[in-house]
Formats: sequence, C-alpha cells, structure tokens
Amino acid sequence: MPRQVGEPAVGAEAVAPFITGILVAALVPPWGQYMIIAALLPLALFGKPADRRIIQPTMIPPRRRVINADTVVRAYARAGLCDPAKEGMKLGFAGRMTRDKHDKGSLVPVAMPRGKTFEQAQPRHYFCMRAAVPSGPRAGM
Repeated sequence: MPRQVGEPAVGAEAVAPFITGILVAALVPPWGQYMIIAALLPLALFGKPADRRIIQPTMIPPRRRVINADTVVRAYARAGLCDPAKEGMKLGFAGRMTRDKHDKGSLVPVAMPRGKTFEQAQPRHYFCMRAAVPSGPRAGM
C-alpha cells in the first residue's frame, strides 16, 4: 500500500473506536454497555498473544546494555595494557560479554596480550575503566 493511502487508513483506524465509544456511551443504556463489555472481554482474551497482557503497562523496563568490544579495547589501550595497532599486543576476548550475576554491569572475560599479566592489569584496571567508560551515556546509574 502506498504511503499516501496508508496514513489516512491508520488515522481512520485510530478514530473509529473513539467515535464508536462515544456513540455507545451516549445511546446505549448502562445494562447494554455492561453486556458489550462482557462480550468483548472474551474476544480480547482470545485474540491477544499468549505471552502478553491485554493492556500493557505504561512504564517500560530499563534497557540493559552489554558493553561494546571497542570500548573495552580503547580502555585497555589507554591504560597501556594493549596496542591494537601492533600484532602481538592486541587484546582478545576469552568468551561472550554478558551481564554480571547481580545484573549491575557487564562481565567481559579478556585474554591479555602476550607478556602482560593480571598483576600489571589490576592496579590500572579500576582507573582505566572509571576514566574511559564514562565518556558514553551512563545507563542504570
């Protein structure tokens, strides 16, 4: 359907139930309104998807993001723990990036470049992550 035809059709679909509701409220007696609701409720239950409610809540849950691989590489490079330009000094990832068990942040298993150890990374790791990552939007803080 062309866009010019589709937009008025969507507008008519949005206005038609509103006008119908006004007419029913004005012309049908209260007992008839209850009968209409009683007839429509089973149809709503039958026609909805199995995993959703009939009426969705107005508040949406917060987005939970997984940290980007580029952000991790830039943070480790800034701390001097890797160099993406050199072949032997690239940072590797030992697994998938996921949410941590408390659902507060991201869990990123990292394979350090050859010659770098955990002891070298640990003193710089806290500073590195706190300095480099907050340059983006702070979600969930």
